[in-house]
Amino acid sequence: MSQPTIYRHFPDRTALLRGISTRVGELFGERWDTSPTVDSVDDVGPRFEALFVMSDEFPVEVRAEALLNADPRWYSPETRQNSAGLLDLVAETFPELDRHRHAQVAGLLRCLGSSQAWLRMREEFGVPGVESGPLVRWAIDTLVAAVRDGELPEIEPASQPHGGQP
Repeated sequence: MSQPTIYRHFPDRTALLRGISTRVGELFGERWDTSPTVDSVDDVGPRFEALFVMSDEFPVEVRAEALLNADPRWYSPETRQNSAGLLDLVAETFPELDRHRHAQVAGLLRCLGSSQAWLRMREEFGVPGVESGPLVRWAIDTLVAAVRDGELPEIEPASQPHGGQP
């Protein structure tokens, strides 16, 4: 499909990304009744595992969404909302951490469970979602357990301003 054909249906990149995100949401929504919901930080691993497995069922759509939604300047409203929700969940679960540490943990969780991570595992390493999903769940569960146990590494805050907020 050529770029002029695409932009006959979508006036700009933002509209295209919204259209793809809506389509992926619809496709996943049809199957979502079997997937876990996220009510606590302990639900994040199972949720992302389910997303990775389902992504293999719709690789063309998820790949398009992952590639178009990779630049923070163009994140979809859904991506921003999901990131903000994850940050809130981390803050609620770990009130002993400061705001910056909340952002570090939420950002790492978001990266681990991103469509870009699914795409890289699948296309660069040949690991489909049915395999990478459980790996991501393990990594997330391990991270959450380590934060609970106070094992988050000490990291000096950057002296330069950071890029943005979720």
